[in-house]
Amino acid sequence: MRLGARVRLSGHESSDPDSTLPLTHTWRVVEAPKGAALPVPPARATEPAWEFVPAAAGRYEFGLSVRDEADDDL
Repeated sequence: MRLGARVRLSGHESSDPDSTLPLTHTWRVVEAPKGAALPVPPARATEPAWEFVPAAAGRYEFGLSVRDEADDDL
């Protein structure tokens, strides 16, 4: 990953084999370098991808929660 270059995180492979309900995706920042200014990931987005531009060197870690409309964690 290069500083200043857009990074795209993808949850496109998420699925629920037991349901045909639409899925929502919630990204969260688990770890980021001190001083890194990151946009707040959208909550409960229907789009499984999220983008950011790293502005500080260091470790970035993200989590993804996926739920169906019945609010079941997958």
